[in-house]
Amino acid sequence: MATKVVKMSMNMIIKAGTAGPSPPVGPKIGAMGLNIVSFCKEFNARTENMLEGVPIRTRIIVFEDKSYDLSIYTPPTSYFVLRMAGVPLGSHTGTKENVGEITVKAVYEIAKIKQADEGLKHAPLQSVCRAVIATARSCGVLVVRQPTQTLYPEPRSWPQL
Repeated sequence: MATKVVKMSMNMIIKAGTAGPSPPVGPKIGAMGLNIVSFCKEFNARTENMLEGVPIRTRIIVFEDKSYDLSIYTPPTSYFVLRMAGVPLGSHTGTKENVGEITVKAVYEIAKIKQADEGLKHAPLQSVCRAVIATARSCGVLVVRQPTQTLYPEPRSWPQL
């Protein structure tokens, strides 16, 4: 059996269950020389058990014979952090402005989900927790032991899913 030759690979974030031939997915898939409709059907079928609209990290490897390998990973860490904090968007100034808070338990739960990813399977849970805390800080979300009653500024606007 001959090995397949890789033509290109691309990492994308696609919302679960909403892949279609329209931008941004369609033009990128078409530029790789793939059948857009069959790709969208496969992606939507593989993400049908997920909440619709959740951003999903994907890796598409295209081979010379126009076949492809689709890998689907967990949503970005920032998505989980912002959802747990109950805010639509992170801080524009990073650590200078706090937009919300999450507990250490929430960090642990996010780390357990992220540890299922291919690149983090063999990483210690403590290291994954540190990475989640770093992401929370960069989003302007405080990590606290116990939830406080601190009032944060009103969210700017909720993003459309």
